[in-house]
Amino acid sequence: MNDYDPRFGDAFYTDSFHEHIDYDDLLKNIVCPTVFLKSKTEFGSEGIQNCALTDDDVGKNESLIPDFSVIRFDCGHGIHIEKRQTF
Repeated sequence: MNDYDPRFGDAFYTDSFHEHIDYDDLLKNIVCPTVFLKSKTEFGSEGIQNCALTDDDVGKNESLIPDFSVIRFDCGHGIHIEKRQTF
């Protein structure tokens, strides 16, 4: 981990790496067909979200992106590892 910048981890956990981005505006302007791969929504023992987006987040994205579809996987965050054959 010689090249790891600990500031990245800090920004990830404090949510500051994207604090100035208007995601509603960004998502509304996506014009290409979009496929989202959704794993199970899980939270760790300390309440930390173990998935990219919750089901509510995916629903919001679906309402903002005109041509949006979801493929759901019954697994954790590592879809490409846990569901290798399907992925």
